[in-house]
Amino acid sequence: TQALHRELEERLSEFLGTSYAILTILDEASMPAALFTDGKFTFGEPMTGDDPVDFPAPVGRRRPARTIHSEVATLPLSYKSRGVREVSFRIAFSDELDGRLRFLHALGLTSTKPVKVGKSQVVPRDVLLALLAKQPKTDAGGVPDEYEVLRVIVRGLRGGHKVGEVLACPCPGIPKRHLGVDVDTGCPPSIFVQMLARGEIAARGVLPPEVAIPAEPFFREL
Repeated sequence: TQALHRELEERLSEFLGTSYAILTILDEASMPAALFTDGKFTFGEPMTGDDPVDFPAPVGRRRPARTIHSEVATLPLSYKSRGVREVSFRIAFSDELDGRLRFLHALGLTSTKPVKVGKSQVVPRDVLLALLAKQPKTDAGGVPDEYEVLRVIVRGLRGGHKVGEVLACPCPGIPKRHLGVDVDTGCPPSIFVQMLARGEIAARGVLPPEVAIPAEPFFREL
């Protein structure tokens, strides 16, 4: 079952042109987008709020859209004592992938809710996966030509004055190791485990990284 699941992931990733877990991306394109606004948690339509944003080359102007993401679940609680009132997350896929995801979602093929077809009940996403499993496997031809920018914008008050910080982490991948931009997801857990093994993390339990991980040594390793 696990091998079949991996095979489906690979086929669907190739078809839609993405390098990380495609089932996660389907969730991001279809599940209600979490927001923390005016001090309260709420949910909105996925893939909305896609205002243009100018990123450094080679990314350029993109239109990040709201999706469900775990940061919104933890940051408002972790920084409650700082008076956080607004937290949101947006992501910009490639134009091709964005269009395909919107098309599949509009057709209802990202849904996990059964629909009646004749005398049977079928799950649209299962149908999508089954159809894609029949597509011929292709050779990706090496490391994908990818480039990603992670950007954090923080705005607030300090000493009664408005302040703001913009931090950006450009990630071109590591081609010599045959790795794409997945490294910006894969490297942090590796660092966490190494810090834990060295006794540098005192926190225990199920905790978000901004609470459990000492920031300065983590960023030095990163």
